[in-house]
Amino acid sequence: MSGESDDSMILDVEKVGAHWPGIPKLVLEAMGLYFNAHVRPGNFLMACLENDLVGAFEKADPWSLEALPQIVRVLVNDTPANAWGSPMLVARWIEAGR
Repeated sequence: MSGESDDSMILDVEKVGAHWPGIPKLVLEAMGLYFNAHVRPGNFLMACLENDLVGAFEKADPWSLEALPQIVRVLVNDTPANAWGSPMLVARWIEAGR
């Protein structure tokens, strides 16, 4: 991402990464693709987005598991509520990008 402003960008990965340095870069990139381009993420982030705590724990690598509280804070504070929180909302968000 460049330093230029993009009004269509929902999640600024660079700003989130600077504020929450514990979130792995691959997770941040996947979050950016999901929120900004409606791209389906991997299983760990998908579980986080669907509000599936047990699934997130089961699918997390050690670094993502350590960052889980920060990831949840980003979801709650920096992303649209209609893009995550249940499997139905996540499916609609992904479908909206097609």
